[in-house]
Amino acid sequence: MNHRPLAKYNQWENICLALVGIGLFAFAPPASARVTQIHITMTEAPTFGGTSFGSVGQYESIGGTITGEVDPNDPQNAVIVDLNRAPKNANGTVSYTATFQILRPIDLGKGNHRVVFELPNRGRTNVLGIFNDSGTANTPTSSGDPGNAFLMNQGYTIVEGAWDTSAPAGSFAVTFPNATNQDGSTITGPATEEFVIDIGTTPASQPLTYPAANADKTKATLTVRENYADPPQTVPASGWDYTDGSLTAVKLTSGNFGTGPLGPTLLYEFTYVAQRPVVVGLGFASLRDLATFLRDAKTDDSGIANPLAGDVRYIYTVCSSQPCRTTRDFVLYGFNEAEHPQQKTGSGRRFDHERVFDGMLNWKGGGSGIFMNYRFAQPGRTHRQHIARWTPEIQFPFADVAFFDRITGKFGSRLDSCRQTSTCPKIFEANSANEYWAKASSGLTTDGQGRDLDLSKTENVRYYLLSSFPHGAGTAPGICQQPQNPLAPDQLLRALLLDLDDWVSTGREPPHNRIPRFSDKTLAPALP
Repeated sequence: MNHRPLAKYNQWENICLALVGIGLFAFAPPASARVTQIHITMTEAPTFGGTSFGSVGQYESIGGTITGEVDPNDPQNAVIVDLNRAPKNANGTVSYTATFQILRPIDLGKGNHRVVFELPNRGRTNVLGIFNDSGTANTPTSSGDPGNAFLMNQGYTIVEGAWDTSAPAGSFAVTFPNATNQDGSTITGPATEEFVIDIGTTPASQPLTYPAANADKTKATLTVRENYADPPQTVPASGWDYTDGSLTAVKLTSGNFGTGPLGPTLLYEFTYVAQRPVVVGLGFASLRDLATFLRDAKTDDSGIANPLAGDVRYIYTVCSSQPCRTTRDFVLYGFNEAEHPQQKTGSGRRFDHERVFDGMLNWKGGGSGIFMNYRFAQPGRTHRQHIARWTPEIQFPFADVAFFDRITGKFGSRLDSCRQTSTCPKIFEANSANEYWAKASSGLTTDGQGRDLDLSKTENVRYYLLSSFPHGAGTAPGICQQPQNPLAPDQLLRALLLDLDDWVSTGREPPHNRIPRFSDKTLAPALP
């Protein structure tokens, strides 16, 4: 089955992973998905201007790219849409590259042997800002500002692992192959782009995620409306055009976007025949394989040493917004089981079903997944009340507790895969008030009829609402009527990271769920 975004308002095909090939995992032969090469392009020791952090000492920065390969015939990888249509190398596997960065104590013996593994948000990092109150983020070429040094004083190693095809060049970016037809010809298919023209913006053109298959404008449609509830108005073919022969952007022939009788905000939808889909779902494999390499490998295939060899006891993902939807689908599709663990001597670890990430701290990911494991995927999109409502983020199963969904006729939960292999991580789902209004957070804890789910059945997950907190703190005037909200979550997230570590490493129970519930009327029904 091909999984791809259809034209506007069509039914999205469900991913047939999920739960079919799971039972085969325990019996699959050893697979070859792994990091084959670590290419270090930048080192700085000491970094952070030579600052020494208490008993941990100085830190160093190591950055570069990894090359990985994934076996499309292995059941653990078969869920990746179009992986079987990607070009194969001499080993019969599919290759990819991803940017990484490691900020680690120079003397690993003085660290706490724990990795904070951040999934960058569209190639940008947040970890130092969230946990260290830093005003300068780390980048692929800079360690950033240590801020209050919370993570360094604790002895954490920080890892950035790229996964997102929407991340721009120069950020934490990836290179994944294009899928082709079995005969090598170009794949084409329907796709939709939404151009959100916000107040005060008048861009000359809008980019397309994938190039158009041809310049025939009868094969494409552009519509515009002011608000999502308004009926779309078709822009005549004479009113728009491709910017050039590359067919990778569109423009209006009458002037810039955002001008004219409509406004001051506009929603354009461009439905067209796209070509050359990228195998975007490889982002799940790149995260899995980098973490597994750092935990288990001594060297890469050419003998280059793993910078964290023998040091890693626990790995915790941290994320902010978009990539937290990625971790949710990462678990759903079974990627938290390491595919190719490297045997260690005397460690006592079992490798039949090795866990990739021991814990996950999801901050403001809402209750949905990500538009990633589809043909012509667009992981940079975010489904909200008034934009991107056609993107397939909110797909059953919605919650970590299994229930029957009347619409799809299916029964299941997001944890079904990892439960079958005993690889579920400990998870904190922390959300701001915004995620209840705009990102379906209630779907984590209620069924399809809005009734409370029995959260005692998710013994490895805790849910927290940071009431009255915004999606992003600020003190300037807002772009809408209200000023920005200055409440920042940093202190709470620092405490939750320590709670997560205690839960994983010692078994000490974290705080109980702190969320609104329908049963006590703290969770109110949506207005009609």
